[in-house]
Amino acid sequence: MHEIYKNRRRNHNHRLSTISKKLNLDIKLTTYVARHTFATAGLYKSISKAEIGDMLDHTNYYTTEAYFADFENKVLGEAAEKIFG
Repeated sequence: MHEIYKNRRRNHNHRLSTISKKLNLDIKLTTYVARHTFATAGLYKSISKAEIGDMLDHTNYYTTEAYFADFENKVLGEAAEKIFG
């Protein structure tokens, strides 16, 4: 079953990569990027981290927190740059 999942994910990522190239995006689209974007958009819309974690089918709170660690650090860095920049 895991092999089927990996093959489908690989095929999906290949299609996303093709889309990214055709749109001349600076980022390679992947299922991970799509999930992270979905989670970040939910956070911007004031959806709780617990609800987002449930939607992403995370089995524990720490997985969801890992999704947001980079986002929160970037936001804090940008805020500091505005203050001290």
